[in-house]
Amino acid sequence: MLGRCHKFVGRRCFASQAEKEREKRLRGDSSWKKWFGEDEWKNWIDFDSKHQQLTDQLNRQRHFFWHVNEKGFLFRRELGTDQFFGQLKDASVIDFFFQHMQHNTTGMYQPEYPFLSKRMHENYFVSCRYAPVVFTDLVEGQLRFGVSCRTLFDPNHLEVSKDGLLFHPLRTKVDTVKGLIESNLASTLPIDVDTTTHEFVWK
Repeated sequence: MLGRCHKFVGRRCFASQAEKEREKRLRGDSSWKKWFGEDEWKNWIDFDSKHQQLTDQLNRQRHFFWHVNEKGFLFRRELGTDQFFGQLKDASVIDFFFQHMQHNTTGMYQPEYPFLSKRMHENYFVSCRYAPVVFTDLVEGQLRFGVSCRTLFDPNHLEVSKDGLLFHPLRTKVDTVKGLIESNLASTLPIDVDTTTHEFVWK
């Protein structure tokens, strides 16, 4: 007798294939799995689903798309559109997102998405207005980004773009990227910028 009986024919007992698979999972039997190791998550994805739109396929691949605006806010995007579909507001997720920011070296979705943040098997491809990270405050010698993340501020590492924007490097947990000093914060810093040479003097 296999598992739970679903149908009786005389003295014989039959269990559905779905029930067998369910009980294998409950017993910890891995014989039903097709993928292992880093790809084990794929076992829970229905790749044969009747839903085969581009968004459906990307979701099954765990490829998601986000945009960082000039204020450092995160907005969800869809591939191939300029529309935004909601702002990410969960503080812990936002901090993790920016702490794992890196250059997109996958060769996928470029040049529109030049940055990438990864969480386990999920890939968050990132577009941005000016930079993939925006510093919004300066507290006790540290620049704040995300919600509660901080990095040491060194005025010697500041850079001024041709447009007069101010940038500071950031070493995340996986890469080094250039972060934008948000305009309101930049206006409070004691610096003079030469609009001709794009150089600055720290007062």
